[in-house]
Amino acid sequence: MSSRPRRVQIYASTNDAAFADLIAYALHSEGCEIVNGAFDPLTCDAVIVLWSPASIASHKLISATRAPLVAGALASVSIDHAHPPEGFREKAAIGLDGWTGASEDPRWRQVLEEIDRIIGARAISPAETPDESAVTRWLDEHAPPPRLSDNAYTPSPAPRGRLTLSPSIVFGAAIIGAVIIGGFVSLLSKGGHDKEVPLAEAPDFPQGGGLQAATVAVLQPVGVESAEPPKAQGSEAPSTEAASDAPTAETAAPPTEDHSKDAIADLIVASAAPAETPAEAPHKDQTAPGSLIKDCEHCPELVVIPAGSFDMGAPASEPQRQSSEGPVVNVTIAKPFALGVGEVTFAEWDACAAAKACPALPDSGWGRGRQPAVNVSYEDALSYVAWLSKVSGRKYRLPTEAEWEYAARAGSKGPFSFGVVISPSQANFDGALPYGSAPGASRRKPTPAGTFAASPFGLYDMHGNVWEWVADCWSPSHQGQPADGSARGGACSSRVLKGGAWNTGGWRLRAAHRISKNAKAREYDNGFRVARDLD
Repeated sequence: MSSRPRRVQIYASTNDAAFADLIAYALHSEGCEIVNGAFDPLTCDAVIVLWSPASIASHKLISATRAPLVAGALASVSIDHAHPPEGFREKAAIGLDGWTGASEDPRWRQVLEEIDRIIGARAISPAETPDESAVTRWLDEHAPPPRLSDNAYTPSPAPRGRLTLSPSIVFGAAIIGAVIIGGFVSLLSKGGHDKEVPLAEAPDFPQGGGLQAATVAVLQPVGVESAEPPKAQGSEAPSTEAASDAPTAETAAPPTEDHSKDAIADLIVASAAPAETPAEAPHKDQTAPGSLIKDCEHCPELVVIPAGSFDMGAPASEPQRQSSEGPVVNVTIAKPFALGVGEVTFAEWDACAAAKACPALPDSGWGRGRQPAVNVSYEDALSYVAWLSKVSGRKYRLPTEAEWEYAARAGSKGPFSFGVVISPSQANFDGALPYGSAPGASRRKPTPAGTFAASPFGLYDMHGNVWEWVADCWSPSHQGQPADGSARGGACSSRVLKGGAWNTGGWRLRAAHRISKNAKAREYDNGFRVARDLD
């Protein structure tokens, strides 16, 4: 195992703040580093999720927990005799009812053993270890601030330990943002950029690296009054205040090195609305934006995308914009629709193949199960949605290009749902060819569905991992693009792919980017996700 401290996150409901504080203190006492922010599979070793009656009723917490589950990084503990929700029961939760924080409690030792088991199973080679990566350093300096939850939990101070900022950015309703101990300081970004060399005709980033007036959250030191551990019941999280008259990036003094005044980094808390009662749950409106839908046992999970208008395509000022991405056309998606939460996986594809409705496809040696289905042609994807429609009784289809881009943007006017730059901690692409950030790690293969943080619309891997087929015939520009978001139809041999892939430069992950391929082409970086209309 690595000599560096174990890096652990804690997911919990704010209703369980006192108990989560107890876990944080105990981890810190064991020499663990508590990291904050959205789950980053490259920099976080393990995630402890605290299941309780409140947390199992929180859709936001459950959504946030999917990524560490898929990455094999999740350790489940429970209180109040709670059982993990459906989808998280493969391994039983470790019960901590009545635990007072004692390090010698055998149940706590079991939690630590589980963390060590997870770290051993997820061990990566030294060459891929991102401890001091340029990506981490760049994001620590330039990342926009996390979005904060109104009821997010701040842990009690610990007697020692150094604060660290995760390079990940916390996004939207899928993951409630990190709680900040201290104040905020607005910084003007000074980051540079790196163009992808093969695209010689691409315009440079504007001065300032294309990141204009981004801000970062600065953690202020917090004094420690006592070395006593927090109490399991009745402890209150310390309040935080925004620092007044905060200095700018140019005038801010470097942080103190007096570690005795540091506090443990905050926990990510994905809790929100009051818990639903069992009587209310069956009446939930499944057509409301953000609602999750699963029509059959083998059907992919869908999320409802709201209606709205957006500008389709890339403006001429967008770095590395291609002529096929213009002109910009305003498109209105008049009705909500459902879109696959993630790319169709091999587990989902193989159910169709077993029914003899889809061809058996090779996995290129990357495995099946939660891996995205690859080597899928456009015609193969049509076979899958036809089979899905038959077994579910619903009309499944491929999304139109306009629907796909609208969903990928999730309300953002920038190239990505999370802003104007992208790093390997946010999506799977060739980190040697970044877009607006420093070079970083390249995974050199697809990652399991849901490995990275979800977008504000609750979607995974819209940027990167594998290219995704959409319904439209290829056109060399958006001239004549239907303003209602419908597909460009007709007989055509070439179809549109969106989203970029694990083996492409970051510029190809932009929401506006598009390429064409023959409808019969089966390639190891091509996949898809499904859509359906709401009845």
